[in-house]
Amino acid sequence: MNFARISLSALMASTLAFGLAGCDEDSTSAATPAAPVSAAPLVVSGATPSTANGTLDKATGIGESGISDATGNFSSGGPNNYCRAAVYALTNSGDGRKYVVQVVFDKTTRAVTYVSLAEDAASPSFMARANAGLASVAVDIANRRIGFTATALTGANPATLNGSLEYVTNGSVADRANCG
Repeated sequence: MNFARISLSALMASTLAFGLAGCDEDSTSAATPAAPVSAAPLVVSGATPSTANGTLDKATGIGESGISDATGNFSSGGPNNYCRAAVYALTNSGDGRKYVVQVVFDKTTRAVTYVSLAEDAASPSFMARANAGLASVAVDIANRRIGFTATALTGANPATLNGSLEYVTNGSVADRANCG
């Protein structure tokens, strides 16, 4: 996949397709806390294959990021009005490949119901999806930051995310008003 030639919307659609194909649900049902999220390296650990373990380089790897506002139902059991944040082309220190991280959260409660991590090569994709908020993920709108605390991703391969990710608000005026 060539990140330089793919639009954010096309990448998000393809990544979302992986998530909608089915994965285990996270049994955690607490709402996302409103506390500020501190900046921290974003680390992938416990991944299968283990070559995906490493730090995602946010400084040199970001190709594009953004947030979008949507209405309707993201997935079965998901919020009816949601925001979607995505950052891609993060370089992994473990295998040197590029990754995309995508998060879907409720506009009102900021409860995160979907997280995906996908590699640029068509090999492993990692995700977590739940009907209620994932307590291990926090959205900090004021700082445009998403925090991960031992966020277990399942799907085709397991992995764990720890750290934070910054996103750029480059959507429409409505997107920025509704989603940060």
